[in-house]
Amino acid sequence: MSPGPVVTFVNSGGLTHAITSKGTPWTTGTLKEAESGFVRFDTLGMFTYECGEHPWAMGQVFVAPSDMGAP
Repeated sequence: MSPGPVVTFVNSGGLTHAITSKGTPWTTGTLKEAESGFVRFDTLGMFTYECGEHPWAMGQVFVAPSDMGAP
């Protein structure tokens, strides 16, 4: 299986954000306005994340077999 997909998180707002996983150890680090952070997902599954500074800002990333180079 090839390495997993890379997801880019872009801060397009005026507040500072730090995207952090809930359950697995990854983070983008602090992202100021117009900065980007990158996370590679090497396993299948659903990954929930939130902004450490604004916990109401949250989302999910879904990694499927097709994202991992599987036919």
